[in-house]
Amino acid sequence: MSQQQQQQQEEEIIKPLENSKLFLCGDLCEGSIDKLIRENKIKTYLYLNEDTNKYSPRARIESINAENNAEEEVKVKYRAIPINGENLDTKLANDLQSYMRDEFETPAVIQCSTATRAGIPYLLHVADSMKLTFETVMMIARENNLSLITRPNFVEFLRAQITDNNKTNKSSHVVFRQMFEKESSTYTYLIGCGRTKECVLIDPVLETVERDLECIDELGLTLTMCINTHCHADHITGSGEIKKLRPKCESVISKRAGALGDILIDDGHVIECGESIKLKCLATPGHTNGCMSFVLNDNTDVFTGDALLIRGCGRTDFQGGSSETLYDSVVTGLFARLPDSCKVWPAHDYKGKSMSTIGEEKTNNPRLGMKKTKEEFVQIMSELKLAYPKKIDASLPRNLKCGAE
Repeated sequence: MSQQQQQQQEEEIIKPLENSKLFLCGDLCEGSIDKLIRENKIKTYLYLNEDTNKYSPRARIESINAENNAEEEVKVKYRAIPINGENLDTKLANDLQSYMRDEFETPAVIQCSTATRAGIPYLLHVADSMKLTFETVMMIARENNLSLITRPNFVEFLRAQITDNNKTNKSSHVVFRQMFEKESSTYTYLIGCGRTKECVLIDPVLETVERDLECIDELGLTLTMCINTHCHADHITGSGEIKKLRPKCESVISKRAGALGDILIDDGHVIECGESIKLKCLATPGHTNGCMSFVLNDNTDVFTGDALLIRGCGRTDFQGGSSETLYDSVVTGLFARLPDSCKVWPAHDYKGKSMSTIGEEKTNNPRLGMKKTKEEFVQIMSELKLAYPKKIDASLPRNLKCGAE
């Protein structure tokens, strides 16, 4: 490799997103293109410069496709859709969104000269597929340090297109019910798509299975999943019994919980139900190793399990609990990543409260809010001296088996 080529390669921009399933790139030399495609098994390659540009990857991709054995390797699908300062209009947005909906498939590369314009189709796709507002899309751009946020013309283009899409492509109605089990003070949540009539249950309880299914039937819904925020110690999950009664229903739990489930999820997964429900999975360990919170659609609601309760939090003294970890999960996780207006729906409440907001908990939660330091929180939790959970010996073994006897 010549000194000039080595210098160029050192200056190349390759920005991995979505667990290295998507790469936003600037100009690349042939060696870098080859390495990127082969090591990451790239399926689609979107190029945003004029195809006559000297850095165009077309020739290298055609060569790689010719070398590949069609029976052993998927050929890279290449497409060029130029973006420049003069074509930022509705036609461009339609072309990009049509491509992203119909042809785009990860692992993928989006390339321009400096990886700046590469953020445009990515953010349009995120907004379209998850029905997000412009403000939330910009938050995603900032969290991922996308350089297009420094270009006013690109930002205004995204603002216009995302606002128009949200006016014409509103999500279907969301069906929502909060239900209570009084012995363990547990909340079960029913969330459904009003158009397709599919629904999920979050944290079902064994004793209230009949009630929950009756409610689902009355609303004309079809249950597709039972989702547990963690492996509970204070009640037996209703997932196992529901699966007996509704065999097509699948159980969902974090793979870190060490429990059985049809679908094992991890941080970053998205659970979809019908056309209007998307639950983004956020790992929030600390109460247990496998605690997971679920963020609904456009960051409007979060189901926090025992990680964050109304003016409180789950205990951290058993099941692999850690006060330090729980502090990070809530303060640098939920509080930092979600807007103050986001509604908080916990797994339990013992004082008759039904919901809160992220902003309220930041201000009023005596354990994790009020700008408490991690050291202060650890001390608070160490001084609680809580009683041994009275149902743990019966609940935990069954919950590790999805509630089965």
